[in-house]
Amino acid sequence: MAMMPLTEISRLKQTVTDSWDSPVADQVAALWGHPAGTARWWRSSASHVFVVDVAGRRSFLRFVPGAYRDGEDVAVVAGLMAQLSRGGSAVVRPVASESGALADRRGANAHRMDGPSAPGSEPLGRDLADPTGHPADEHRARFDAFIAGYRSLRPLDEQDIGHLPLFAGLHAAASMVRIRRALGRPGQGEPGWMTELRGKLTEKARAHRQLVINTAAQAS
Repeated sequence: MAMMPLTEISRLKQTVTDSWDSPVADQVAALWGHPAGTARWWRSSASHVFVVDVAGRRSFLRFVPGAYRDGEDVAVVAGLMAQLSRGGSAVVRPVASESGALADRRGANAHRMDGPSAPGSEPLGRDLADPTGHPADEHRARFDAFIAGYRSLRPLDEQDIGHLPLFAGLHAAASMVRIRRALGRPGQGEPGWMTELRGKLTEKARAHRQLVINTAAQAS
């Protein structure tokens, strides 16, 4: 998923209080019957993520304005996760809002997921690669687990694995474009955290660019 523009992340962050709640999140949480002030900001990237406590267990509210994500896309993802959960897969489980919808589009495209970690935080194969697109030594165990999990769903032979550096390069190219779009132009009076994040994302885009160059050189 594409990262939201930094201006949107900043807009939401300005509504977050010292207690980590937000009146914007309160409106979304109310769709699932949660009282105001119970959703706590977790992070914002491809979507805004807030945590709510449900009977002593963490649940995650994700929402994104319609200007940045089509509501149908959010509904498809929620439906897929529900199907995987019913089939016994170890994935976060979407929970229907009070209207009965897995993805509620009133005000913002939103859904709630129950699970041990925030949805969207799982590592991708690209994130486990070194600058050449091959598995990084420090991530080898996680890469092997990633491959094993993939093979539990569909075949993947050694020839396919040999092509993974190319796919890592393609994903890096797509991520680089998404980062550039999210960065936008620096504004006057930009807060310090935003300037710091802009710098980190710029460095990440440079790393993605180098990965694209390296994998293209290997393929030629």
